[in-house]
Amino acid sequence: MTTDTVPPYRPDISSLLAQPHDPWLGAHELSEYTFCDRAGLNTTHLEAADHGQDDNHVPPLDYQPEYDPDAIQRYLHVYSVRVVSWGMACMVMTLLRATTFQNNGLTWLMALLSSAGFLILGISDAGQLLFWYRQYWRSRMGDATLPDPVNPEPEAIHWWHFHRAGFVSASTVGGLQDDELHLAGQPFKLLQRGNEYVPVFLKRGDSTRLFPQHFVRIAVYCLLLQRQTNGIARYGLVLNAGTFDCVAIKFNRESFDLLSLNLIDARRTARHYRELDQSPPPPKPYLCRKCPFGKPLSVDTAESLIQREQTGLVPRANIGSDGRRYHAHCGDRFHWMPPHQQVVELGIPH
Repeated sequence: MTTDTVPPYRPDISSLLAQPHDPWLGAHELSEYTFCDRAGLNTTHLEAADHGQDDNHVPPLDYQPEYDPDAIQRYLHVYSVRVVSWGMACMVMTLLRATTFQNNGLTWLMALLSSAGFLILGISDAGQLLFWYRQYWRSRMGDATLPDPVNPEPEAIHWWHFHRAGFVSASTVGGLQDDELHLAGQPFKLLQRGNEYVPVFLKRGDSTRLFPQHFVRIAVYCLLLQRQTNGIARYGLVLNAGTFDCVAIKFNRESFDLLSLNLIDARRTARHYRELDQSPPPPKPYLCRKCPFGKPLSVDTAESLIQREQTGLVPRANIGSDGRRYHAHCGDRFHWMPPHQQVVELGIPH
């Protein structure tokens, strides 16, 4: 069954309309509330923007896969020209050493060093050229198969299938927002084919497992796209960083209900904390094991000082087995020591 014959899911959002006192929430914030109310409040007070990817991971700067075929073509052209230019420069210097400079030792040596430099630069750029040729080859793989619109379950799919099916990258500058819902978000990428849109979230880390916060985040993007563009957003993609492997999460009744439940809960949690100074209860300990807000920092480090300047919180420090004083962002805000795995390893009371 083709997507054209399946009507998109358009939910009734009347129960989610924001009241004037309801806070604005971003997709990233709401996904944190879905994970843990305390993580959500920490994110809210940091005023962390949504960038459509895991913010607690820092991507490497070099050799990142490029997901736009036009950009791949540009890189191929740039590095092809550079490799040819370095090669020609090296040949010219070699010719000059064999003719004009052969009787002048110093000039000959300088020409030799120049040739070596040009050769090294050429080899370096040749490595980049091979990388982009490999990306180009990958972009030609696969067919135009798209996720089944009838199947409600997540589906594994290759990134380039969407480009083979006629989708192109659209701008996400400025993001998406809805004044009636007090909801906003900015996907990592946005694919478009006519009035069809596919938002993309970039998932970092080693695990490919999906959690409720991923379903909520994709639902936010799809809902905002349909309301802002009056177009169709049947699903969103969770793209595993460093690969072209995706999982399509469907925007349907189940994902919208999960969004609704967590949006209402997040609004209530934020209001109670702001107006009543009422903190949510501690989460289950396993949620804290790798949470960045629970990571302990020594109060004597620059990282701790930067965090305290960002949060404006007084550190609530405990002494570890090494005799140093440690605190954590979540601990400073909610007056406790989260059971982060490093807290346990350092022997910090919690």
